[in-house]
Amino acid sequence: MAEIGQGVGARRQSSTRKAPRTWQHPTSSLVKGSIVYNVKYWGRVEVSQPSGAVTVKEAIDQLGACVQDAKQRGGKTPKVVLAVSYKGIRTADAKTKAVMHMHPLGKISYAGDDKTSKSVFAYIVREADSKNYCYAFKADGLAGQISLTVAQAFDVALKELNKTLGPDKGEMSKRMETAQNKVEVAATGGGGGSSQPPAAQPVAHSVAQPVALQQPAPALVPAPVAAPV
Repeated sequence: MAEIGQGVGARRQSSTRKAPRTWQHPTSSLVKGSIVYNVKYWGRVEVSQPSGAVTVKEAIDQLGACVQDAKQRGGKTPKVVLAVSYKGIRTADAKTKAVMHMHPLGKISYAGDDKTSKSVFAYIVREADSKNYCYAFKADGLAGQISLTVAQAFDVALKELNKTLGPDKGEMSKRMETAQNKVEVAATGGGGGSSQPPAAQPVAHSVAQPVALQQPAPALVPAPVAAPV
């Protein structure tokens, strides 16, 4: 499997405060709507660590092998819409628009993309069962842009949170700032610049079956879709 970027969990190399970054989307697109990407859902796998490039690489390798096995048996990888906003990451069935997953940014501890192939985006989230899961998506040519969009979403969310908390920043603000730094490092590779049939029911290190909600989900709010670089 191609090398994974430094990832959301990587620390900044310097404590020097950087100049404000010029992001790729208007802030309003992440606050009033979502940045949407048409991708393919590889699945999820339970991971032992909440962050780390090695953890993400191992998860992507496992999920990729499962997808290849499914294809050999005549399966197809589900097409989904991945929507990123300052509230979180949402995935929905591309055809029915039924929501499959909704993960608040505060629960996401790591996100990154395959820096070599630029085709796989993944993130780690802590779910209701208190376990960490890595979700992976095939996003040909767009994985890096999705990482940057998630980094921007964290930046916007942190600013909105600080507006609410004021000068007396709470623990949530500190956690969000830490996560935002990690995501930005992951998206930029540590430097500057802007830069299947459904799988089996999950157990440790296996792909989860995406389950759509029975009730139709609210329509995704249109927002600019990043174009391939």
